[in-house]
Amino acid sequence: MKTIKQIIENELCTGCGLCASVFNDKISLNMNESGFFRPIITDELNNIETKLFNEFCPGCGLERLNTFDENYNIIWGNIINIRMGFSSDKNLRFKGASGGAISGFLYFLLNENIVDYVINIKGSSKYPLMNIISVTKNYNDILETTGSRYSPSAPLRDIDTYLKNDGAYAFVGKPCDVYALKKYINTKIEYQKKIKVFISFACAGIPSLNATKFMLDKFDIRESEVKFIRYRGNGWPGKTVIETKSGKIYEMKYIESWGEILGQAIQFRCKICPDGLGESADVVFGDAWITENGYPTFDESDGLSLIISRSQNGENLIKRSINTKYIKLGKKIHINELDNIQPYHKKRRSSICARILAMKLLFKLVPRYRRLRILRAAFKQSFIVNFRNFIGMCIRIIFKKV
Repeated sequence: MKTIKQIIENELCTGCGLCASVFNDKISLNMNESGFFRPIITDELNNIETKLFNEFCPGCGLERLNTFDENYNIIWGNIINIRMGFSSDKNLRFKGASGGAISGFLYFLLNENIVDYVINIKGSSKYPLMNIISVTKNYNDILETTGSRYSPSAPLRDIDTYLKNDGAYAFVGKPCDVYALKKYINTKIEYQKKIKVFISFACAGIPSLNATKFMLDKFDIRESEVKFIRYRGNGWPGKTVIETKSGKIYEMKYIESWGEILGQAIQFRCKICPDGLGESADVVFGDAWITENGYPTFDESDGLSLIISRSQNGENLIKRSINTKYIKLGKKIHINELDNIQPYHKKRRSSICARILAMKLLFKLVPRYRRLRILRAAFKQSFIVNFRNFIGMCIRIIFKKV
């Protein structure tokens, strides 16, 4: 078994906050100097608690939770159906990060009384750079949660508080958040019918809060001057927009904000994650990128979402949201087209095994990955790319850049 101290010291923590909720008398959560949420241990966990921690912590490992069947793909995981689509509500489509399909789906779930609440995140009005948990109840709440939030989030830090209340929930989180919550709920009989649908989104990693501060420095903006920050949305892919309390607006193109700053500052655990597309979720949403020569163009256009049903529950709900006109469909796509639509995730999934091998050879603690077939995925990648990932990880470890 891995201890929580080992997970923290070896940079395997994802910062989801679940341990702080489950063991709230022994663990709290705080932002560290590197700009990531990390547990603060006030009292050591006993053996029973450590065993439970190992069950749900995505830093300890991941395993496939959905059933193996003929739809399982070595790179993309278990898929019931793939679609392109967008929110039929023009406002949600415009404000959403990628066609607003996830926002349209949440509106469907709430408006059709399938769930009473949605647990997700939004930007803090008090501390605009920070994310806070949102218990979303209606259309106006959904509007507040549109767009991407490229800074650390801990949507599970108070999950026990919410699930003890009455009502049915949908949960929206990063792939690791969904995995952790599903594993935890399996140990809590009283929670197992509380969450009606698990929703995830394509995740390329969690950037440090310090990266956002660096963006402010480029514009010579003090943190205390910031009134509002939107990382994406108001178009597709949408610009990063910073508004100051004096009313000044600063903008940066997505290819600059993510490509040159935020995407260069993701935490180490994300660099060895094989699950950027939420295999444990019922439904996954992402960008249906338009690519040229294998790389997204990032030209501004009307938003278009990738929608992946990973369970029959998810597929049934997506069908209903389409039939009731909350979501409109784009062109039909085949699984082979995902290589071009989401090239980053194909490359990362097929490169993870080389990185893990380097860590093991240099005696680093690694997460336990079960039934995710990362070794077979490695054969989908060229030897040269795998070798570069192996050497790159060795260099990081030797020169203590982990």
